[in-house]
Amino acid sequence: IIGCLNWFEESPVWLAALVASLAPFADHIVAGDGAYAAYPGANRCSRSGPEQADAIHRAADAIGIGATVHVPHTPWYGGEVAKRSWLFQTAAMIAPEGWAYVIDADEIVSHAPADLRERLADTDLDVAAITLWWRDDLHATALKAEAARQVRYPQRGQNIGHRALFRLLPGLRCEG
Repeated sequence: IIGCLNWFEESPVWLAALVASLAPFADHIVAGDGAYAAYPGANRCSRSGPEQADAIHRAADAIGIGATVHVPHTPWYGGEVAKRSWLFQTAAMIAPEGWAYVIDADEIVSHAPADLRERLADTDLDVAAITLWWRDDLHATALKAEAARQVRYPQRGQNIGHRALFRLLPGLRCEG
């Protein structure tokens, strides 16, 4: 299982906590830094500070997994689609018949079934869901509540099934 992390300008503490939370099940982490080209100021600052990549490397080393960290010198011109596709392609080179676990810098794993690997090995499905709990109160302000409603985020106190594990099939990529 390869953790696939998409990040830009995040707290090194959060990044380290995220990587450490992968310890029960991940074999490696692939992390892609950098702003999307449409991000304001992306051409002036397209990558994060070095302390962030260092936090990922140190945390991965501490839990005994490999880390592949890409810090580009230019923004991601294909946006999130290109960046996530790169994560999948890189993960597939590391574990051609494995699984990718997509995770963002503001998330951590609080629980993983002890038999997660067996469950994934035994399924003929290519996608698995996780339970995602929100850290942010999406209803703290009227503006946040309206944005949450527009994209159909869960209501306060809810958790959702979130597709985050993907079998690393040949040619796996994001579209749209």
